[in-house]
Amino acid sequence: MRFIFVLPFCVLAAISAGQKPSDWRPSAVKPADFAKKVDTALLNLKNALGQASYRCRFFDGSMGQSDLTNRIRDRKTLRVEFIKVANNNKDPFSNQTIIGRNGKYTLLSPSTGFKSLATGADPKLFDSSAGALQYWPWHFQQAMFQSFVTGNGAISRLVAALTKPGSGYKIRMDSRTMQGNGKSIPQVRIFASRIPALTKKKGTETIEIVADTIMWLPLQVRVDQKDLKGRNAWFEWVTLWKGPVKFEERWFTTPKK
Repeated sequence: MRFIFVLPFCVLAAISAGQKPSDWRPSAVKPADFAKKVDTALLNLKNALGQASYRCRFFDGSMGQSDLTNRIRDRKTLRVEFIKVANNNKDPFSNQTIIGRNGKYTLLSPSTGFKSLATGADPKLFDSSAGALQYWPWHFQQAMFQSFVTGNGAISRLVAALTKPGSGYKIRMDSRTMQGNGKSIPQVRIFASRIPALTKKKGTETIEIVADTIMWLPLQVRVDQKDLKGRNAWFEWVTLWKGPVKFEERWFTTPKK
């Protein structure tokens, strides 16, 4: 699938001043179709600039926030930024970057320095052994952006776990039309929540992913949690996509230090 921007200059945003939870209505889009379209759109982006904001709040009340910029010429040549969230007092919240140049990828990270990544292989940015439902809240950014290296769609893997019999989650699909920059922007979201039986064991959790239905780009990812002690935590990534953009070569050059 060749992905192009359908407008000379397209801006898609997840949030507007008029956004209300009640705007959402039931959608006929199937979860697996939603996931496949969003994964495919992200992997086939060309000449796209993503201006993102990540915020999170942990159960202990501590918070983190970072603004991130993603420059994607195509799947092989890009510079994407995201946050590493870890259960580590020395390095609990830090920026990571993947630079791709002609299909060769490098990870820039405070904890690892510069690290070459093998195309098509799991870069081991986080422990995925417990499954998508376990790593998604803290590591969904890493999962989405390492897809450029692995070629495997992160959202499809999540939806497969959510829809597996006995997952402990129920899913609904919603749609709405937002107004922005003088244009109508149709959106669809997947909204998953723990069923009562799992809530009694682990507390409540909701997982939300919003995408537009013009280009099927991910606009917002959010996870809300409440543990058995009644403490709240949440993790949110929101992005604004612009394009087409012509990037200078310097963005895809790995620094020497």
